[in-house]
Amino acid sequence: MAWSLDGRTLYANRMNLGETDSSVWRIDVATGHADEMTPHKGDVLIVGSDVSGDGHWLALGSNAGGSDRAALYDLEKHSYRWITDGVWEASTGRFSPDGKRLAYLINADGRSDVYLYDVAGAKSEKLALRAGLNLSAGNPSAFSRDGEHLLVAHQSSTEPNDYWIYPVAGGDPQQLTHSSLASLAQAALPESRLVHYKSFDGTVISAFAWLPANLQRNGKAPAIVIPHGGPTGQTLDTFSALAVALASRGYVCIAPNVRGSTGYGLAFQKANLRDLGGGDLQDEVAAGKFLAATGYVDAGKIGIVGGSYGGFMALMALGRTPDEWAAGVGLVRVTNWLSQ
Repeated sequence: MAWSLDGRTLYANRMNLGETDSSVWRIDVATGHADEMTPHKGDVLIVGSDVSGDGHWLALGSNAGGSDRAALYDLEKHSYRWITDGVWEASTGRFSPDGKRLAYLINADGRSDVYLYDVAGAKSEKLALRAGLNLSAGNPSAFSRDGEHLLVAHQSSTEPNDYWIYPVAGGDPQQLTHSSLASLAQAALPESRLVHYKSFDGTVISAFAWLPANLQRNGKAPAIVIPHGGPTGQTLDTFSALAVALASRGYVCIAPNVRGSTGYGLAFQKANLRDLGGGDLQDEVAAGKFLAATGYVDAGKIGIVGGSYGGFMALMALGRTPDEWAAGVGLVRVTNWLSQ
């Protein structure tokens, strides 16, 4: 995960095969002796991302409170300083070269933002970037060597992934790469809309929706439900070529983060445990009913398409709730849990 500046110490993450428990270890390179730096009781995920240059702080993320939070761990006092404690999940990144700042991320309902944490002042600042999926990038660090600039990856429902240079001291970020085709950059693409609806048991489901241009509220539009892979995955506010292509051709699209999705806490992530194709499928069905209730969509013209676990969901939808769908496509789908 990280080396000490003198190269004598290696910090590494160790995780069990079930990916339910992990801890950070410090290894003496000369002797091979290893010490667990984050001992704990029970299954808890503790994953380190970097060590400050002076060897005082360990940047890490943990789900000890039921949701992924970012923290600094004092390697001398063996104590935590929690950076985040909100409803949304967070993950840590790298320290600046001088160790004064730490880059970390907050995933708020499928849209992520980059924050800079001032270690001495114990304060955070959100980077002024456009809405969508923003990630600190770069290897071994997102910071420039002088610590004055940060490399950030940005994409949204209308912008493919590109890299930006963000001035840490302030100022406007500068776009570094231009991956979009010139014609696509000039097109009026359908934007995602963050929506919420209640499922069969009252559980509130978050989803991204795309609407065709000049959509009339006459109950005639066709629609597509797009389940994500996983099941422990999440639909993020990324550039979806599938949704853009369908919406530009008249289809209303919705991509739900059903129970079992990541990003909404451990309890929600485990809500479909031993119930694959049960409650989570009903959340997909509820997405179609939500669209029909808006007055834009024809309830008899709703299809479902997904890949991997989303493909499994599409097949389960056609098999268990055939009357809800006009069509369905399962891509690279799971059809047998024992053999695949």
